[in-house]
Amino acid sequence: MPKAIASILGIFLAGHLARPRDALLMLAGFLIAASTLVLLLSIPAGIDRIAASSGDARIALVLSSQARTEIESVLPVDAAGIISALPQVARHPDGRAMVAPQFIANTKLTRGDGVRSTVQVRGVDASTWALLEAFGDLVDAPGQGGERDLLVGKMAAGAYRELQGAESLRLRGTALAIRHGLAANGGFWESELWTALATLQAAYNAPGQVSVLWVALVDEAAFDAFAAGVRSDPRLSGVRVVAQDSYYGEQVAFVSQLVRLAALGVSLLLAAARSW
Repeated sequence: MPKAIASILGIFLAGHLARPRDALLMLAGFLIAASTLVLLLSIPAGIDRIAASSGDARIALVLSSQARTEIESVLPVDAAGIISALPQVARHPDGRAMVAPQFIANTKLTRGDGVRSTVQVRGVDASTWALLEAFGDLVDAPGQGGERDLLVGKMAAGAYRELQGAESLRLRGTALAIRHGLAANGGFWESELWTALATLQAAYNAPGQVSVLWVALVDEAAFDAFAAGVRSDPRLSGVRVVAQDSYYGEQVAFVSQLVRLAALGVSLLLAAARSW
């Protein structure tokens, strides 16, 4: 048997030596296929890594019950006050509940390749910055920004033409001074623009409107009790809660799975081509 195997290998080797072009084509095909698969598989891995860097399990997001994303959510005006009274909510040393209302909007900017793309804008106030100070490893920003400042995420700064070399950006007619340096450990917030809550509400003709609440909990284990407290209050029947880190994982789960399925399809196609 070993002699037979050696004989077969010798025949293949002699054939490749006689026709080296075929061997090079096979090698090139293998390298192209392998590179394609590595590239496809690296995309969901990168997305998952960004999601894992976003948010904290000790922070709950409160959204309207039918909203899948922050931009789709509109909360009742009294939601923040009701939720602030729940016992699972963490508090600042002065007794204030760590509940931060935010307004989320979208704008269109031009990518480096000339394509217009949607960018998320987050309106925050002092309550968000106070909450983030308690979770000091989540966000690093060049100060909290003034009423007419626009804090630009590190990823957004390099991706859009309007943010490169410009001193200001107009949102719905409101001119905001660009300030670079919003960092979030490589997470999704680095792709956003942040400005003052009241300024963004006014620019989008939505005075007092709140899209989402960030709620710091006393600890990670308090989430289930907090969620149960929200569900049991009839005044909050129109809202839902999700852990902040889980929310970002949910947002990318479909895309990651789609790319993995595409990689599987490519691998099967390449295998079929080789067997042909």
